[in-house]
Amino acid sequence: ITAPRDVIDAAESNAPLVGGEVLALEQFRELRADLTGIEIVSSAIQADAVFHDRFLNSGLYVPEPTLLATLSYDAVALALRAMQSGNVAAALEQIEYTGLNGTIRFSGGYWADAPIYTYQYDDEGKLALAR
Repeated sequence: ITAPRDVIDAAESNAPLVGGEVLALEQFRELRADLTGIEIVSSAIQADAVFHDRFLNSGLYVPEPTLLATLSYDAVALALRAMQSGNVAAALEQIEYTGLNGTIRFSGGYWADAPIYTYQYDDEGKLALAR
């Protein structure tokens, strides 16, 4: 089995299909007629009600927060904290950040103990936690 390289390849792939955040993109949902048998595996947690409301109220014409919204928020906060130290690479190896997606710390350049969530599309085409 060859993994899809981009959102178009993913949209044209046969189900069942298990993959990463590319399967959660709005473009994927728009390009694919049937979302049955699609599973998304990610370390992102869906936005809770507080984050959802803050996100929507952050400006005009703001879209609904996607699965990547919480990861993006945590990544920016973590990067800003690391940049304050002056040595970003060293700071990332030392930092322990508690954000929307739980505790984030790095070991060997990777997110140590990253949570794993599986999502599926419900009958309305919205992502729902599968297990």
